[in-house]
Amino acid sequence: MRKGLISFLISSFGLAALLDLIFYSYYQQVSRIEAQVYAMLWGLARMYAPALGAVISLLLTGESVKRSMISYLNLGRKSLKYFLLSPLLVYLAAGFFFLIAFPLNLVDIDNFLDLIVEGSGGLVTKEFARVILLVNILSSYPIALTINSIFSLGEEIGWRGYLFRLLGWEFNLRNVLKIGLIWGLWHSTAIALLGHNYPLLRARGIPLFVLFCTALSATMLKLTRESESILPAVSMHGCLNAIWGLTVYSTRMKGVENELYGGMGLLGISSLAISAIIVALFRRRDLSEERR
Repeated sequence: MRKGLISFLISSFGLAALLDLIFYSYYQQVSRIEAQVYAMLWGLARMYAPALGAVISLLLTGESVKRSMISYLNLGRKSLKYFLLSPLLVYLAAGFFFLIAFPLNLVDIDNFLDLIVEGSGGLVTKEFARVILLVNILSSYPIALTINSIFSLGEEIGWRGYLFRLLGWEFNLRNVLKIGLIWGLWHSTAIALLGHNYPLLRARGIPLFVLFCTALSATMLKLTRESESILPAVSMHGCLNAIWGLTVYSTRMKGVENELYGGMGLLGISSLAISAIIVALFRRRDLSEERR
């Protein structure tokens, strides 16, 4: 276990950091359009660093890569059902975010609409921006199951696949904290160098993202254990990447305050934690009823 864990951490962290350094050295010297293309390629390559780390570790420990990958996916009726339903939990968490933020007068959807108008160079009216916002919310589900799942699969092979199996494949607080910590810290160089998710806080945002990943990982590990597959975590991860920006850009808070307390800050973390608690309680009730 120790050899596999060490090789997995070194390879997945090392490759991610190398990609961050390469992207950091290039993106400031290119045009905006080129930077967007590079960002997409960087994101895809980076998200597959944990998968490559898992492959390297499996080879070093003499385990079958093919057999392990098949076991992580575990294609079946139950895993596919969870795959289709898991993105809805991100919508649930987003709902909790707005339920908390609205009474506190922290939400201003006009902020998000203004970003759409500005991003279009004034070609889109504010009224049409509302339509775009609605389409974005509705389309996040199919995007999560398709394009974004292709991206997130790389990470999930590493975190909810290889690492979770290495730690015993048991859903408990210890594994949630360990995987949440490792997953969050894996983003450290991207946050510090590139301002990933925390463009103003930079390195100071790393502890927040560790908490964010831990709260999110609680639900993802529960679903992975229940379905015996990483597929639910894949689609949930994909949906978060598709829709969570709404929580970041629709608050009245600006700058550092938004990074501390908004969608990637304490409000977002709390919303994900509430969702995780509900999922845990719901499944416990179901199991109790099954035993009767």
